[in-house]
Amino acid sequence: MSKEIKIRYDEVEKALNKVKTSTGLIGLTAPSIEGSNELNAVTKIIDINKDLVTLAQSYQALLLANIEATQSSVETMKETDEAISASIKRGHA
Repeated sequence: MSKEIKIRYDEVEKALNKVKTSTGLIGLTAPSIEGSNELNAVTKIIDINKDLVTLAQSYQALLLANIEATQSSVETMKETDEAISASIKRGHA
């Protein structure tokens, strides 16, 4: 059993890009149910819809920030792997 950890950078990047693209598909608008109807329930539903849109926007922003942080971490790991590999190769030369 190998104790080596392998990161498939291209697969990680593809997965992160897929998630990033999917965040754009999150519905950030609430349907208008207003009209001549002024029932209290309609007003409450409108308020809930507005809160839901705000929550979805916050979730989307957080998700995109996490994707960026993950991409940065993966890039740092890749650079570290390359530096260690180069150091090992120099040590064996």
